[in-house]
Amino acid sequence: MRQQTFELTLAVLLRAVGTLARRAGMGEVAQGDALRRFTAALQPQQRDWALSEQQTPPAQPGDAAILCAAARIAAAGTGVTEYTGSAALPPLSPVFTHLNGEHGGWSVEPAQQDGALRMPRAGAAPLGAQDCKKLLDGLLSALGSLGVGPDWVDPLLPVLERYTANLPAGVGAEDLSLFDLFKLTAAAAGCIGEVLADAGHDAGQNAGQNADAFLGEETLFEQELFLLCSADFSGVQKFIYTVMTKGALRALRSRSFFLELAMEHYLDELLRLCGVSRANLLYSGGGHCYLLLPNTARVRGAVEDWNTRFN
Repeated sequence: MRQQTFELTLAVLLRAVGTLARRAGMGEVAQGDALRRFTAALQPQQRDWALSEQQTPPAQPGDAAILCAAARIAAAGTGVTEYTGSAALPPLSPVFTHLNGEHGGWSVEPAQQDGALRMPRAGAAPLGAQDCKKLLDGLLSALGSLGVGPDWVDPLLPVLERYTANLPAGVGAEDLSLFDLFKLTAAAAGCIGEVLADAGHDAGQNAGQNADAFLGEETLFEQELFLLCSADFSGVQKFIYTVMTKGALRALRSRSFFLELAMEHYLDELLRLCGVSRANLLYSGGGHCYLLLPNTARVRGAVEDWNTRFN
């Protein structure tokens, strides 16, 4: 992973921590003390954006332009207006609680993911600062055990998910989690950085025409910046489901687990070859996956080569 791609991804994920801190009423206290070890790994523009309260600060040259563009793309795809104020926010209402108009108004408890089964419930109170403060304390404590560097982006993601996956992203997207919003933003930022670097347009050194051509307000959504990559283990059903011996359940579970391990190996190696993190993994399950990748010749070649070798 390029150093810039690591820094862009980290800046977005730290912004999620900052958003949680502001909702908890902590603001600069949490940002300045507990997160100093992480923000020290960022460039000044990246650090300023990660700690900003605005969703999309005025367009700036350099990495700030990439981060603002990624935020605009994520906002356009989700309809979210990032919430950082002091008023109470509705609890997370996942899309699965109101399919076909059923279970309207049900929501998820704002608790960390600890393995407990928490069913959606009706009539939940709006989120308060204390709800967010409890999650923030746990998150900051967990961050203390992590290192800072490109190899630590993937371990950071499940820690962040544990404490932000049951919180709403913001106004206009109460059925989208805070974690999913920033994970998508991080994926977009990494892709944009890779596309610019591969094209020879260093946004930091060519802050004028080159950056505007890719990231300008009028041209951003015209750029073909991304690849949606899908993979599937077709033909494995016979291997998995053909069990002619005793202990069929044990055999089925072990074979399904083998399939899951194979998919994880496929994904980790492909993401490494493409120079991005697991933030770019959109979905994986049942022998199928979707990834958001940079639209570059290098990445297209890496996907083709790895698929050939894996097959």
